Amino acid sequence: MSLDSSTPFTAQQLDEVGRELLFTGARTANAFSNEPVTDDELAAIWDLAKWAPTGGNSSPLRILFVRTEEGKARLLEHIADGNKDKTASAPVVAVLAVDTQFHEHIPTLAPHAARCKNPALPTRLPPTQPVGSTPHCRPVT
Repeated sequence: MSLDSSTPFTAQQLDEVGRELLFTGARTANAFSNEPVTDDELAAIWDLAKWAPTGGNSSPLRILFVRTEEGKARLLEHIADGNKDKTASAPVVAVLAVDTQFHEHIPTLAPHAARCKNPALPTRLPPTQPVGSTPHCRPVT
């Protein structure tokens, strides 16, 4: 099924198998095989993640894939004791982080929105702010 912007979304558009895979049957992985994860597989994971909805097509998500024993040893120093064994046994570990300065890249990634690089984005409009205005945007000097 193809969706466009005029199609209202309902949970029924995702079949039962998809809902179970993503939500009701999803669980945290606690054991891993020793099968290597290829660069193509990691690229495919990123290709899916980058399509998540974002504000203004900008994403603060940064992913670091750790695969080497040296890298895992450095990472394990920062992992809670209860998670060290399973982290060490994984063929690759994805460290998900937020780039708190992602807005600085907007002029390059979206030149048409270069004026919108203020990190102090409001969580809601102030009572006096008209709907449709952009209080978080300021001219770039």
